[in-house]
Amino acid sequence: MKKRILIELLSSFSKIEFSKFKRFITADYFNTDERVFKLLEFIHRKILLPKQFDEFPEQEVYQYVFGKYNRVGGGLDANQKALLIAKMSLLMNL
Repeated sequence: MKKRILIELLSSFSKIEFSKFKRFITADYFNTDERVFKLLEFIHRKILLPKQFDEFPEQEVYQYVFGKYNRVGGGLDANQKALLIAKMSLLMNL
């Protein structure tokens, strides 16, 4: 559910609004979590620009944001999902 809301929210931004939001996210005063910016960067490059709104490749997102993904033969485990959802929540709350 959070994935869809986040994608819909970010896709509603104009180019100028998105650019300003990116600058806002990178400001240490508002956001000190580098992974939140990496999440935004991934969503922008892989989902918003190619307009792939129906897809949210969790494993690929997790690997890009956290730099590791070692689980074989399946999706993310419960801890990995919780961590990814926490970063999406932080992004939405900014």
